[in-house]
Amino acid sequence: MTAPRIFEPEYYERMRQLEATSWWNAGMRDVAAALLKQASLPPAGLMLDVGCGSGQTMTWFGGNHPGWRTIGLDVASDAVAAARRDHTKVCVASALLLPLPERSIDLAITFDVMQHLPLAGAALPRPGQNGRLGFHPQGRPERV
Repeated sequence: MTAPRIFEPEYYERMRQLEATSWWNAGMRDVAAALLKQASLPPAGLMLDVGCGSGQTMTWFGGNHPGWRTIGLDVASDAVAAARRDHTKVCVASALLLPLPERSIDLAITFDVMQHLPLAGAALPRPGQNGRLGFHPQGRPERV
């Protein structure tokens, strides 16, 4: 799967700046921090950022969980190039076909991605499993 070429490299530089300072991203990080606190994460592990964009979620998570390693993927090669400015473990890949061995990650985080995927409901956990699913209000307001 390849990303539609709707954004230029400059877009991801602007996103890097916005993700670091905007109210939306600050709010998403606050919500994620509260959920992660409830999850009682171990002191070390591997976090996958699905749809990593410019890499700001990996930066935030790594700063709050220094014992953890982070890896990111994005379907857009320009996004991966932007994320590589601060992170070496980033690759071009689809959220629908993760390029990782089964059970190789301890945590997956995705912001503003699920609403772009076909059959997003198929990613919901089975009964008895834990999981969180969030939708960007501009992507699909009916799911907020």
